[in-house]
Amino acid sequence: MVKYIIKRLIISILTIWLLATITFFLLRVLPGNPFQTEKLISVEVQERMMAYYGLDRPLIEQYFTYMKNLLRGNMGYSLKYTNRTVNSIIASTFPVSAELGLRLLPWHCPWGLRWEWRRRGNAERPWITHAWS
Repeated sequence: MVKYIIKRLIISILTIWLLATITFFLLRVLPGNPFQTEKLISVEVQERMMAYYGLDRPLIEQYFTYMKNLLRGNMGYSLKYTNRTVNSIIASTFPVSAELGLRLLPWHCPWGLRWEWRRRGNAERPWITHAWS
């Protein structure tokens, strides 16, 4: 059982690392930069903003800084909302998301069990029913 738990933890960590890496590089492949908008911003201001957020550094340095900050739980300042950290934005919106998820949980569990029963047939039904009673 311990081997299984360790294996699942390693797989989970690798999955999170892979998703973070893919997200980082996909965002860097997009054309332009985050500060090119409909509003006319001077090139000098764009360069200062790129330097402030570290987007003018080499890609590998940006990647390691990104991963280091993710491990520390520091997601930096928001590019959209001025003077707000990403952590504060997540903290302010998380209770609403958690409440919505918890309210929908009693509705979706029976549907999930129903689809599982249809997929596996009646052989597994007593075990699943026992697990939820």
